[in-house]
Amino acid sequence: MARPAACIACRQNKLRCNASSTFPASCSRCAGRHIECKVDMNYKRVPTRNRVERLTQELKTIRASLQLQSNSGDAWPSHPSLSQSSTSTGDCSFSTAPRAEAISDFLEISPHRTPTGGHDTVFKLQDLVLPETDVNELFQEYYARYHQQLPVLDEQTEPTAIIDASPLLFWTICFTASRNLLPQQRYFPILCKKITGLLSNLMIVRHDSVYTMQALLILTMWPPPVRRQSDDMRWTYSGMTLQMALHAGCHRVGYEHEYHAFTYSESPSDKRKHTQIWRCWCFVNSLLSCELGLPCLVPFDALVIKPSDEAALPPDFISKLRIALYVSRINDTLDDSSPKDGRHLMAIARLLEKDLKSLVSELRKSSALWNPTVEFVYLGVLLYVYSFCLRWASAIPLSDPDHAIIQTSAAQSACRLIELYASSLLGPANGTSPTLTSCPQRYYAKSYIQFNTIALIILLKISALNKVSLHQLGEINDAIRTGHSALMACSSSHGDESYRAAAVVEVLCKRGIIKPVGGDSPVQSRFGASLWLELLATAIRWRRQNSQERIRPRDSTSARNDNDCNNSSEGIAIPLTISRVSGPGNAAVATPIAVDQVAGPASTLANLQDNISGFPFSVEDWSTYLDIIQADTELGYDLGV
Repeated sequence: MARPAACIACRQNKLRCNASSTFPASCSRCAGRHIECKVDMNYKRVPTRNRVERLTQELKTIRASLQLQSNSGDAWPSHPSLSQSSTSTGDCSFSTAPRAEAISDFLEISPHRTPTGGHDTVFKLQDLVLPETDVNELFQEYYARYHQQLPVLDEQTEPTAIIDASPLLFWTICFTASRNLLPQQRYFPILCKKITGLLSNLMIVRHDSVYTMQALLILTMWPPPVRRQSDDMRWTYSGMTLQMALHAGCHRVGYEHEYHAFTYSESPSDKRKHTQIWRCWCFVNSLLSCELGLPCLVPFDALVIKPSDEAALPPDFISKLRIALYVSRINDTLDDSSPKDGRHLMAIARLLEKDLKSLVSELRKSSALWNPTVEFVYLGVLLYVYSFCLRWASAIPLSDPDHAIIQTSAAQSACRLIELYASSLLGPANGTSPTLTSCPQRYYAKSYIQFNTIALIILLKISALNKVSLHQLGEINDAIRTGHSALMACSSSHGDESYRAAAVVEVLCKRGIIKPVGGDSPVQSRFGASLWLELLATAIRWRRQNSQERIRPRDSTSARNDNDCNNSSEGIAIPLTISRVSGPGNAAVATPIAVDQVAGPASTLANLQDNISGFPFSVEDWSTYLDIIQADTELGYDLGV
């Protein structure tokens, strides 16, 4: 009787098998995974859907058996079907034998889709049930509003195909899209809690597939909200993605078979997806390094853009990637926590600035390579270079000509970055939607929101140094108003991250908080981010020492209502006086500005820009009022990562 060419396990997963040459021993795949190698002439492959349903039922049976035996003190029973189970992830497949200890936890949040008797399908995650129509709207929202900021997915993939391949990726997309899609916004707070449960499985069972990496990258750009920035997990998500990408060989596209010889099936779509994942991770990690002041983890050989990268990703994203990769070079060149020769480092910084501007001048020649989003990333990286120089105020005399030029250039870049952020130019270019929230900035990646806050802090530092012209001080003042108003307009509820960022800016606007040289809370080891992390620590320190148990007075008008979350807040009616130190004599140039009413979170940015004098605090008098978040550490910006 003729022997079949493949064993049951290989036939089930449609993989090449050498059982005919190794018989009676196990084939190479089964031997490498220490699973039983069986050969059956009459075996017919089980469809994936039926196999998942059958496996789910088996797991439920095992869980019930485990519960009974745990009550009687017995150990975990052996079950041969588990040792034979394997999970196929399509483009980057890895057979896994999940540990028994993880199965019980996984069943608590095992998501699936269920036919409802008719033609509709519902998607379940514990007690959360999403009808198919809502899921389709969420996916359309994601591809329209978020995908172009991080093109790591295939836009043609259907939701049903994604949940079959990776429930984590499916619910991550639903979670991201529901935060601003008004009809489905009710799902967002529920998914905030359930996403963490899905992520906890990654710590127990290895799921290093392309879908898991895609989900982690999306969460790195649009993470769940946190009450404190030390609870932000974006750096952890980035690190997990890096480890999975290295194990899968995504950093060596075309050589993945050297990392997983028995599971990798080479195809153009595989190479494209691996390139997208690797390059999107390089972009995300570079921005995080710039924002958090941590070492950039992008390998040296990944700093050069290859033709395969340009073929796999949109041209404008390639431009953003080219600029973001400069962060690694900047850190390696300017990393000196205590510069001894400040002028030498200043000269190096000027060379890096010139090199970066030379790259940008080439990108500007093509409309496909240059747009407002590319310019925004460029300005953020340029401010990162300038922040090194502003840190060295104690090592370089403020009267140094290069220092004055750096301050002027930094002020211009920060003002332009805030202008881009406050406009709608960074949003999707495919028109508006009736379901679009009133604030397009809420669709931006968190790093973009942080860059706006960083630009505001840099402008406040330059104001304290007081070495720019009075005309530019006026421009700085207008930019601070615009940036602060944009943060408040982006806030959807009291105490959220945008609201806390605006509160930090308000504290730092008080005269005398920022010292030109030698702050009270020095930070020296966080690269260029040391500048704004030091000022954030200064704001927290001042709040703890000087906050009074008072609230801001209510405006004569009625309380404002947030259009999205129906949260109300109190207005402020305070005369505004902008005071600037004008020289060594500590004289102040004061310009009184009447403020009738402050625009609230529900106001559109157009209204905020029309009423630019509506700065919601006094530079000198704001400190007499305690913000609505009264805990000392609730500013949300501590030095933890």
